[in-house]
Amino acid sequence: SLEFILIAPVAHSIAFWLIRNYTHDRIPVPFVISFATVCCVCPVASAVATLLVRHVTENFFTVWTSALLLNFPVAMAWQLLVAGPLVRYCFGKLKAA
Repeated sequence: SLEFILIAPVAHSIAFWLIRNYTHDRIPVPFVISFATVCCVCPVASAVATLLVRHVTENFFTVWTSALLLNFPVAMAWQLLVAGPLVRYCFGKLKAA
């Protein structure tokens, strides 16, 4: 998918750049990667949804910005509080088995 090919490498590059340059304490790496991934995926997903679902072409930037402002906090909360911990837990169980 587009996320694995284009967005994930960019998000990982941003995440590890942030970890190298701006963290003096031990910030959990998965949270920084999740943050960077949402920052990269959410604008693209909001743009695709604006084009495909809302069929907007004239005021694209305005509609996309409003969609992004609504989607971003929800996507960040979902990734940091639900999806990320759940996936790490499931893969941890699979690794232990």
